[in-house]
Amino acid sequence: MEKTRFYEYMVIPQEIDFSGKAKMTSIIGELLNTAGTDAFYLGFGQKVMTEHHLGWVLSKMSVEIYDRPGEHEKFIVETWVHDYTTVTSTRCFIVRNEAGDVIARSDFLWGLINHQSRKLAPISDLEAFCDPY
Repeated sequence: MEKTRFYEYMVIPQEIDFSGKAKMTSIIGELLNTAGTDAFYLGFGQKVMTEHHLGWVLSKMSVEIYDRPGEHEKFIVETWVHDYTTVTSTRCFIVRNEAGDVIARSDFLWGLINHQSRKLAPISDLEAFCDPY
């Protein structure tokens, strides 16, 4: 499933700190937004998942930030689903500045949960409404 998709963002004034650069929390927020948007386009976004009593739970997050974009600077987030197990999925990210330099890398480990049973659900449950692989 390792198809990379690209999302462009721009740092807005409310997302900067005293140094004029994007706050780390803002960058991580955009990674979460990217994960949600990409899952939507792949057919397993929040709305569809909720209809099937399923949801994603962020289990682990690894983020390395090498540089932060400044106010009004654009940056690109590349993302792809790297791997999956019976009940988890790993999503990877690379963040690049306008010049194309890598400024951050991240991996998120997501668990699939059944809202009714409140237990982990197998990734194969997604097959009922999309191709998770």
